[in-house]
Amino acid sequence: RVKRVIKFIKKNNNLLDIGSGLGVFPYAIKKKTNVFIIEKDQNFALHLKKIFKKQLIGTDIFDQKLQKKYFQYFDFISINKVLEHIYEPDEFLKKTLIYLKPGGIMYLEVPNGIALKANGKFSEEFFIEHLHVFNYNSLQNLVRRHKINLLSLKEIKEPSGKFTLFVLAKKN
Repeated sequence: RVKRVIKFIKKNNNLLDIGSGLGVFPYAIKKKTNVFIIEKDQNFALHLKKIFKKQLIGTDIFDQKLQKKYFQYFDFISINKVLEHIYEPDEFLKKTLIYLKPGGIMYLEVPNGIALKANGKFSEEFFIEHLHVFNYNSLQNLVRRHKINLLSLKEIKEPSGKFTLFVLAKKN
């Protein structure tokens, strides 16, 4: 993931990682840029607070104080394997874009629905808590509905065998 996004990040950029989980991605990229985190899960947030301290800026992207403080603040936003867990991905993406500067880059990563065809309905990509399944077209349409410029949309099979889609898009 770091290799996919590193060419879009500059040393003094502000990167927001939404839904960091255990913090693997922000930890791997923190030497390359200024990292900030929003993590909803309280257990993960406590863990991240120990590692990232003030870089954990909140637990809710819908928090109006947070939106006001960080309005168009970030050069890069990363949302890795989160959208499939969200009840309303369109509304989530709309609120997320509040934080992104004009000209900023957004990275989205989701499990690829092609795994259903390849591995069946018990595929690891679609275990419990996944509310949505994305494919190439549905992810492309989601991005286009929000009028952000699609730079790249790719399907990959990860070394773990998981099927993944990822998008890089630029905000107007």
